[in-house]
Amino acid sequence: MGRVFVAGFGLHGEPGILSMIDPRRSPGETAVVATELPTYPFSPAFDGERFWTANSAGSVSQVFPSVGTPWPVTTVASGFQVPSGIVFDGRSVWVSDAGNCTVVEIDPRGAVRQTVSVGSRGGASLPLTFDGSHIFVANPLEGLHVMRASDGRTVARLDDVAHGSPCAVAFDGERILILGQGDPLCAIPPSLTLLRASDLSLLGVHSLPDLFPLAAASDGLDFWITVETAEGSAVVRL
Repeated sequence: MGRVFVAGFGLHGEPGILSMIDPRRSPGETAVVATELPTYPFSPAFDGERFWTANSAGSVSQVFPSVGTPWPVTTVASGFQVPSGIVFDGRSVWVSDAGNCTVVEIDPRGAVRQTVSVGSRGGASLPLTFDGSHIFVANPLEGLHVMRASDGRTVARLDDVAHGSPCAVAFDGERILILGQGDPLCAIPPSLTLLRASDLSLLGVHSLPDLFPLAAASDGLDFWITVETAEGSAVVRL
């Protein structure tokens, strides 16, 4: 629909929300379209009919667009530990699970098709993106994993991107954007890295000293990142 969707955490045990941004309107205008998500929803994905959210409390939700708001929500809680990322590849939905450091392929009903390991150290959020052929998994503890969507096989692992600690990843049709949260104890600022998607060659690295990045996405034209600043949370278009 040409719009950007952001999942928001509920505070103090309150339900999570799904908000909608229309880039054609004034900056800062948002509309809440779903209000009954579990408390901690992450990074919504769209499969052409419905939105999916990975909820870190241990579930996956489906949000069905409708004429009126709030939009209906259905949640599946079986088979997940700590979901933290979700993408759609045109056939299946892929959910990363920070609890056991895996990526799970599920069908449109939520049934598991396969489970793929993406490291040995669980606990950190595992954001995902899809470039048309591959699933990119940002593992802050073990680098960037590149999986083939057709069979789930890992075809590349980049241990040094974002100083080895990528916290978010997005694809705009030609480039892969990787965010790194940095390490203040080692004087490493948050960073933004761009790779060419076709061969994973480095295009550039930029420091983000005044921002604490959390998540990234693309609408096909621009990258969007969610950040924490001294003034609070914000969504930034690059």
